[in-house]
Parts: sequence; C-alpha cells; structure tokens
Amino acid sequence: MKKKLIIIIGILVLCSGVLMLGYIFRFRFYEWQKNLAVAKLPPAIDATAVKKRAELPRNNDKPLSSSPLQPSNPPLVETPPQSPPVLPQEINLAVPFTPQAPYAIWDEYHNDACEEASVLMVARFWQHRPFTGAADAEAELLAIKDFEDRVFGYNKDTGVDMTARILKEYYKFPSVEVRYDISIEDLKNEVLSGRPVIIPVKGQLLKNPFFKPPGPPYHMLVIKGVTADGKFVTNDPGTKRGADFIYGQELLYNAINNWDDKLQVISGRKAMIVVH
Repeated sequence: MKKKLIIIIGILVLCSGVLMLGYIFRFRFYEWQKNLAVAKLPPAIDATAVKKRAELPRNNDKPLSSSPLQPSNPPLVETPPQSPPVLPQEINLAVPFTPQAPYAIWDEYHNDACEEASVLMVARFWQHRPFTGAADAEAELLAIKDFEDRVFGYNKDTGVDMTARILKEYYKFPSVEVRYDISIEDLKNEVLSGRPVIIPVKGQLLKNPFFKPPGPPYHMLVIKGVTADGKFVTNDPGTKRGADFIYGQELLYNAINNWDDKLQVISGRKAMIVVH
C-alpha cells in the first residue's frame, strides 16, 4: 500500500514538474518571439517628429516660378486639388507605457483601470511627457479615477464615448474624435498618419499569454504602430509585458467590441478614439 502511494505521489510530482516546465517554456517562447519582433520595429518617433512630418510640403505645394515678363495682374488659374499625403508602410510611435497596475497590485480598481491607463498613455504622448516611474503613473491614474467619480459618478468599465470625455474634459484636448463601425484600414490609416488609437476589446479574444486566465471580459488598449508585414504594435496595459506588444491585425480587429455605457454590457460595435 505504501509502495503504491509513493508511486502515485511520484507520478503527481512528475506531472506537476512537466506542467511547470511547460508554462515556463511557453512564457520564454512568447518573450523570445516578442523580442524578435520588437527588434525589427522602426525607430520610435515622438509627437514632435509626427508634427514636422505632417508639415512637409507635398508635390503640388511648390510655388509657381515668377518672371519679370509676367503681367502685374495675371489671370486667375484654378489651383489643382492638393494630393493626399503619402503614408509610410510602417510606423512606431513613441507612446510611453504603463501597466494599469503600476505597482502590480491588482485590486478592484486596478483590475478595471485599462481605460484610464490607455487614456493616460495617449495623453503623455501628445504632452511629450514620459513616465518617471510607477509613482508618477499611479498618481495620475488615481487623479483620473477621482475625475470619473466626480463627473460620471463611477469609474468602472467605460465605453469609447465616456472614455473620450476624459481626454476632452480632464486633459482639455481640443480635438478628440470617436469613430464607429471602423475597418482595419481605418485603424492603419490613423496610426500611419501619426496618431495613436485607443480601442475597446473583448480581452479574452486577444489570447494574450500574459493575461491571468481567462483574461479580462472587457478591456481597452492603445495601438501605437504598424509593422512592415501589417501587424499592429500596441501598448497593452493589461500586463507589465504590454509595451510594444504585437497582435495580428485580424485577431485584434475581431476582438474590438465597445462597451455600452447605458446598458452596461459589451455592445459588439467596433469603435476607436483618436486625438488629432
């Protein structure tokens, strides 16, 4: 009897060891994949570089050459329409990263602070303000929470409309756009134009290996880049490993689902927030 018990215990210990090694290998494999992908990203550009690039003249912006033989009042010539800017094939915006739990304390508030963290990261990008540490990020997250409690009457689970109000009313950004029924191309065009995008998602559809299983039912994150092969580069606040986290475009797009602020349920509608 004792021999059988020892054998059973030995098998259980062996199985536990194999499972543990499997988890370790899994995380190591994902870390290796992520580091390899991030190493191929173009250099990160900040908001100042984005603005300078937008101000570059286009092909038909060149002034007409003048000549002393031209009459002082030349006839009016119809100006050709301005050509659209040529977007790059890939981009990596220097959006500073913070997890939604800067001190890794996943209490009731920080479990649901993905909206606040996403807004905060985009705000810091346009403010040219990197995070100085966990204390800096935590203080700002709590300040946003106080704003929500005061203005909204709650802080848990906000859709794009309510989340956009934080950017408009707390951060005072003059041009904040909420867009619905978006496509993959809409997402790519905004980011390639130099504007990070905030999206609401069904977190469990992301299949992020670093989420605590099964992952958040409702989640929010920032798209900050596009790779040369079309993947999305994100700052995902749901994990401390979320900086420059790369998702396939179909996987991320299919996960987009807005939160209905009135009904307090996931609505299924695809939406995004952009600061211009």
